[in-house]
Amino acid sequence: MTTFDIDVFSQRRQKLAVAVGKANQQQELGAIVVCAAFEEERRRFRQNSYFYYLFGITEPGAVGLISLDGHATLYLPDFGGARSVWVDEQVSLSSDPSSFGLAVIKPMGEVQRGYSSGTVFTAGGYQQLINDIKKIFDKKGVVGGVWGETAGEVVICNLMQFLQQACLDGGVFYNGTAIVDALRRVKSEQEIVLIRQAIDITIAAHHVAANVLRPGLKECELQAEIEAEFVRQGALLPAFPSIVGGGVKTTVLHYVENNRVLEKDDLVVVDIGAEYGYYAADLTRTYPVSGKYSPRQREIYDWVLAAQQYAANIAKPGMFLRNAVVKEQSLHWLVTEFFKTQGLEKFFPHGLGHYMGLDVHDVGTYLEPLQPGDVFTIEPGLYLRDESIGVRIEDDYLVTASGVTCLSAVLPKKAQELENLINK
Repeated sequence: MTTFDIDVFSQRRQKLAVAVGKANQQQELGAIVVCAAFEEERRRFRQNSYFYYLFGITEPGAVGLISLDGHATLYLPDFGGARSVWVDEQVSLSSDPSSFGLAVIKPMGEVQRGYSSGTVFTAGGYQQLINDIKKIFDKKGVVGGVWGETAGEVVICNLMQFLQQACLDGGVFYNGTAIVDALRRVKSEQEIVLIRQAIDITIAAHHVAANVLRPGLKECELQAEIEAEFVRQGALLPAFPSIVGGGVKTTVLHYVENNRVLEKDDLVVVDIGAEYGYYAADLTRTYPVSGKYSPRQREIYDWVLAAQQYAANIAKPGMFLRNAVVKEQSLHWLVTEFFKTQGLEKFFPHGLGHYMGLDVHDVGTYLEPLQPGDVFTIEPGLYLRDESIGVRIEDDYLVTASGVTCLSAVLPKKAQELENLINK
C-alpha cells in the first residue's frame, strides 16, 4: 500500500484535470488516460512513475481515466479471478473503489487467459476502455494522455498509440505529460520525507562499503554488500544499477559490469542509490582502496570537493542547473570555469547534476531556473584516464527560499574523513 493518504493522489489528479481543461479551453467534458507499467518475467515489478504519482496504485497492466471534474475510473485486466492465485493483488475488480479514492473500478475488456498482462494489445482486451474513450470523443470532448519518453516507457507509448488508433474516429490524444512534469518537479513535505529515508539507507550502505573495502575484494562483492544493506533496510530495489568501479574503471561514467578485483593503489567510485517508497537517492563517494589517497589522487579529489562546495554555496532559486544562454546563472558553466583555472575543464565531461524524485533522473525542465521544492544532485567529477584516476563526489540537495540544504550532509566526504572511515 502507499505511504501517502489517498487524498494526496486525488488532489494531484484534480490539479492535472484543471490544467488540462484550461490548456484545451475545455472545463468539463474530457478525460486523461494514464497507463500502468507491465510485468517482466526477468525483473521485479516497478510501477510506472507517472501512474504511481497520480494513483498510488502498484498493480501492473492497469489504466486510469481521469475525468476533467477530477473523478477517476480504474480499468483492470479481467483474468476471471485467476490472478489472485498467483500474486498478492493490491487492487482487484472486487475492491472498494472509494478505498483508493476512485469513482469506479471496471474490467478493461474481455476476460483474458492466464494471470498476467502481455504487451500484445487486442481490441477485445481493452474494449470497455476503448468504448468509454469513444463516448467522450463522440461528445466533442478532449482526451489527454500522459506518457514519458525514456526507454522504459516504450511499452506504454505503444499502448497509448494503440488506444489512439482504436479511437481515431473521434480525435487524437492531447499530450498532458508536461503538466504532470511540472507538478512532479516541486516536492511536497511528504515526498521529501521519503527522499530523506532513501538517502539515509544509501548513507548506511556507504558506511558498509567503507567498512568492508580492502585490496583483493571484487567490485561485485562490494556491490553485494551495498545492496544487501538496501534490502535489510526495506529498500528492495536500487534506484539505478549500482556503479562500483576501481582503477581505470573510475573513469567510465556509467560502468556497471563490476567484475574487476580492486588493487591496493586503486581508487574506487561508489555511485549508488536506494529507492524507498518509490523515491530515489543518489550518492557518490570515491574511496582509496588502501585506505590512503596518494598525493596525486588527493590533489584531484580536493579539487572535485572544492568544486562541489563552490556550487552548493552559490546554488539558490533563480540559478539554473545548466543554461548555455545565461551563463553567469548556470551552475554547470560556473563550475566548468572553476576547473578551467587549473586547466582541468577537459576532464569534466558530464553535467553537474540532475533533478531527483520518483526517478533518479527525475522530470523537470532545465530551461527554467531552480525553485524552492526542487531536489537535485551536485556531482562534479574529474576523470584522468591516462592516470587511472577518476573522482566523483555527489550529494542530494533541496532548494529552499534562500539557497540549498544538503540532505546527505552526514555522509563524510573530506579526504581525511573517508580515510578515517575506511581505517576505523
